[in-house]
Amino acid sequence: MNGHPQFDEDFDLYALGALDAQERAGMQSHLEGCIACSEKLAEARRRLALAALSVPEVRPPEHIKRRLMDRIHRESAAAIPSVREQKPSRFALWLQPAFAWTCAACIAVVASILAFHNSRLQQTLDAEHQQMLALQNSAAHDRTVSSLLTGSDTQRVLLTQAADSSRPEARVYYHPSRGMLFYATNLPLAPNDRVYQLWLVPSQGSPISAGVFQPNPKGEASIILPTLPTLPPGVTAKAFAVTLEPAGGVPQPTGPKILVGAPA
Repeated sequence: MNGHPQFDEDFDLYALGALDAQERAGMQSHLEGCIACSEKLAEARRRLALAALSVPEVRPPEHIKRRLMDRIHRESAAAIPSVREQKPSRFALWLQPAFAWTCAACIAVVASILAFHNSRLQQTLDAEHQQMLALQNSAAHDRTVSSLLTGSDTQRVLLTQAADSSRPEARVYYHPSRGMLFYATNLPLAPNDRVYQLWLVPSQGSPISAGVFQPNPKGEASIILPTLPTLPPGVTAKAFAVTLEPAGGVPQPTGPKILVGAPA
């Protein structure tokens, strides 16, 4: 072999040992002086190794195995009486070890390549499916928030600082069955051992915690509870308040009121 192999599949056949002696010797002689083809051979070996690992072991059904073996015995028995008188048949050619091994190697190469590409395709399909689910969840969340904000029976509450309405403020959009949105601005950072806690004050009963939060460096904070995971459904709100509490929050408000507000 004077030039490069004509087909890239020759590297796969060489890696599998499926080339005949003359082709293998020519390929080996060429590889000794060609860095590019040596790299292609290394890639072929890596590819076949990955493909071999990705192909699951499949055990053929017993009835198919029996039918195949019966057919081989029948055709072998029919070919034996005339094997000395006739030229080798196609079936006899299959019985020759070198030819049979070469064909088996070619089939293994094709199966390995198909399995490798099939695995890559499945990975791509799985990734696209996950992306589609994420988009669907995002769209559902946006529809829930939009429904809450635009509902004619959604309460809109402005919360201001108890002592000074010109400083921090917040807005609450609350619906007893659709959820709650809370946005705050100009809030100072809480001390290291304290957190802000939002409270829903019902028409009857004790205040209900709607979550704890810390504002960002700009003084902004938000709580979004479209499904009300911490609030019981159907509660009528008389007022909302934000207090400063110990880290982790408390069952009932104990600290100073930072923001308060009631539905109009």
